[in-house]
Amino acid sequence: MPNNAYEFWYMPITGRFISRTANGAWKPAGTISKALGYVTIGSKYAHRLAFQFMTGRPPVGQVDHINGDRADNRWCNLRDVSQHINLLNSHKAKANNKLGVRGVRMMKGKFQTRINRDGVCHHLGTFDTLDEAKAVYERAKKSLHPEAFC
Repeated sequence: MPNNAYEFWYMPITGRFISRTANGAWKPAGTISKALGYVTIGSKYAHRLAFQFMTGRPPVGQVDHINGDRADNRWCNLRDVSQHINLLNSHKAKANNKLGVRGVRMMKGKFQTRINRDGVCHHLGTFDTLDEAKAVYERAKKSLHPEAFC
């Protein structure tokens, strides 16, 4: 018997949904949107449905995928957060970032790292390798933005 009126069953450990077919059998529900990477069921986002099924209410803010994987709808990977926190937890660099690493840019053959907090840009240093710069950025992010992490 499904745990809701939608004829869907949500499995919180796997994050998957199943739905009842016309003949009464159960089949996987949802498809991954190629454009955004979210799982959708009809016109609904699966992560928002999962939140509602587990709590009995719609999310107040945005449903954040803690690990950054938009298709991972396991209950332990979802949390109701503000837009600000959701943006802080972004794992991807902006589209115009040529290196593909958040907080790092190339300057005169070196890797410069910086992070913003409350409208103030903090320069974290210049490094010879991308790995060094990325590690420094990640440490600073955890220090300056602890609210973005569980």
